[in-house]
Amino acid sequence: MINAGFSYTGGEKGFGKGLEAGFYYNIQGPTLQYVGIVDRPDVYSVPFHSLNFNANKVFGKKQQMIIGFKVTNILNDKREMVFKSYKAKDALFQSLSPGTGFKLRFTYSF
Repeated sequence: MINAGFSYTGGEKGFGKGLEAGFYYNIQGPTLQYVGIVDRPDVYSVPFHSLNFNANKVFGKKQQMIIGFKVTNILNDKREMVFKSYKAKDALFQSLSPGTGFKLRFTYSF
């Protein structure tokens, strides 16, 4: 498993004040999902490379407004599971394409 991130917290003046942003990367090696029974082989997840970006900016006289932007699965990786068996080639069990996601958020506190 690897979890890594690079983040930025803005300064005390100018546009950087109240700004937080970062890139975050995660990956986990093959994981047993289902134990095989009799003639059914085990099912393992294939490593999923997750790269995400997140940014938030606080502003207003009383710092009461927040605007946020988030991008998930920047690498557009697929979530896959495969059958694994002794001396056999891996066979696809399931494949999902979650795509790249975008979110924009605005918050106002009274």
